[in-house]
Amino acid sequence: MEKLPKSKNPIGYTKVELQAILKELKIKYSIFSKAFGINTCSLNEKGETLYYHCDVERALWIIGNKLLGRHRMWD
Repeated sequence: MEKLPKSKNPIGYTKVELQAILKELKIKYSIFSKAFGINTCSLNEKGETLYYHCDVERALWIIGNKLLGRHRMWD
């Protein structure tokens, strides 16, 4: 994976989308979740959690994926 896929919702990834990304990257959800930490999320019209793009990038960076991850000063 050269870059993160575009999410269906412009705000962020659903858990299903996030799990597909993690599966492709061979990252366990528990490891991602620890790196993700306690962050705000949003909900879509179906009530599904949306993980903000910037927070997903930050968690990937913390895990060590410097290609897809990105350091954010505000986190």
